[in-house]
Amino acid sequence: MVRSRIRAALAALALLGLCSTACDVKGFRVQLPGFETTEVRGLWLWRASPQTGEFERFAQIEFGSIVAEGDFEFLPYTVTIGGSPFTFNALVTRVPAAPEDVSLGLSFGQALGTFKISSYNAVGESPLSEGTLVY
Repeated sequence: MVRSRIRAALAALALLGLCSTACDVKGFRVQLPGFETTEVRGLWLWRASPQTGEFERFAQIEFGSIVAEGDFEFLPYTVTIGGSPFTFNALVTRVPAAPEDVSLGLSFGQALGTFKISSYNAVGESPLSEGTLVY
């Protein structure tokens, strides 16, 4: 329990550090069906080009391994934007009807625009998401 509180405090401090650099942290929630059975390794975040409207790769989100702490599970992940990596932890929420599916709240730094996501694993990459994120 003490470790969980320390980890939460450190995560809050890291987020505060990001915010103090005049950086507005953006985030989104994503549900990943078959997260473990399909061995999802990460996500690509795509942003619409202001000039063409076409979606271009903007950030890579690489997943680590799920870590259990008490009654909670966390997923460490690294967001790389323009060659600069930032590491975060996401609380893993299991979908009761399908425990192999997970829901994650992810952060990715400051950026305005319209975004879509795709996931990837060792076999390949999914198509772009149907839904969009607008900031």
